[in-house]
Amino acid sequence: MFLRGLTFSLFMVFPAVGAAEPKTCAATTVSVEAVSEMLVQQVCETVRHTRLMLGACHLSLPRNILVVVSDELSGPSQRCIGIYERAQSRISVLSPKGLHSVVDPLSAFADIEEQIFFESVLVHELTHAAFEYTASGLASCANNHEYVAYAMQMLSLPAHERQKIVATYDIASPIDPLLLNSFIAAMAPDRFAAIVWQHYSERGNGCSFVRELVSGESTLGLAPQ
Repeated sequence: MFLRGLTFSLFMVFPAVGAAEPKTCAATTVSVEAVSEMLVQQVCETVRHTRLMLGACHLSLPRNILVVVSDELSGPSQRCIGIYERAQSRISVLSPKGLHSVVDPLSAFADIEEQIFFESVLVHELTHAAFEYTASGLASCANNHEYVAYAMQMLSLPAHERQKIVATYDIASPIDPLLLNSFIAAMAPDRFAAIVWQHYSERGNGCSFVRELVSGESTLGLAPQ
């Protein structure tokens, strides 16, 4: 779940009513329910690009995911802007219009163009779905989930947007893995995104480290889950 950043959760979130019937993205089993055809096409294009990014890191999307885009989400927190619900095979995200109304103006993400930020939130939630589907056992812990979801979200942003976020929270390398935890992701998502990207960008990390998290060879979990 993205709380103007993201904290993975199994809470239920119910999208606002009024969306059209779901439409399936070409060459996928992803269906989209959105308030406009333009949003449907935007989601499908983002799904296409995200599948390529995920594939490079040995991650695959589960079949038959429904992506619901709406102007409002009612759920466990007013700060929630996106969530993946495994039991329902559903991703719910705020529309660009909805994001504009809830994103903290002091957030490092606030200056990002709404359409780009929307797509990055969707990438984030798709990554949660892929990691949950691909990883197994102890590998699928919250810290690992958040790391991979933020890494893919940052990767999806234009380079100059990533640089602005990292510059705001620049930390000396190498990054201490103890900083890569879901508590920081929940309390300071902007800072966590910057830390994740700096770690992901270090030599020897990137998709190689993600693959290690997926396989269980490495973990950011502090204790058995």
